[in-house]
Amino acid sequence: MPVGLGIWFDIACVVVAFPAITLIAASAVLGPRTTVAADWLGWISYPLYATHFPLAMVVIEPLFQSLPGAVSDNFIIFLVVLLGILFTVAGIAGRADEAVRNWLTEKWRGSRIARPVAMASERS
Repeated sequence: MPVGLGIWFDIACVVVAFPAITLIAASAVLGPRTTVAADWLGWISYPLYATHFPLAMVVIEPLFQSLPGAVSDNFIIFLVVLLGILFTVAGIAGRADEAVRNWLTEKWRGSRIARPVAMASERS
C-alpha cells in the first residue's frame, strides 16, 4: 500500500477500482485462447482462495527464509514454486472441489424436489 494513504486508499479501491476492474472484465470479449485460460482460472479460483494462505505458510515462507538474497535473486525458484502451487490447487479442484460441488448439487436438488413448500393457508 502506498505510504500515507491509509484508509482512503482502501476506500478508493473498494468503491472505485474494484468495481471498475469487474465491469471491464465482465464486458470483455474473449478469443478462444483467452476463454480457455479464463475458464481454467475460474475453475481453480476457489481452491486457490481456500488454500493460498496455508500453502504460503508451509511452502513459500520456509523456502524463502532458507534462501540467501531477495526474491528477485531467486526468481526461477519462485516461479517453480508458484507453478507447483498452481498444479496442486488444480489437483484439489479436480478431486475435492468438483466432488463436493456435485454432491451438494445432487443433495440440494433432491431435497428441493422431495419437499414442496406448504402455502400459508395450509400451515394453520
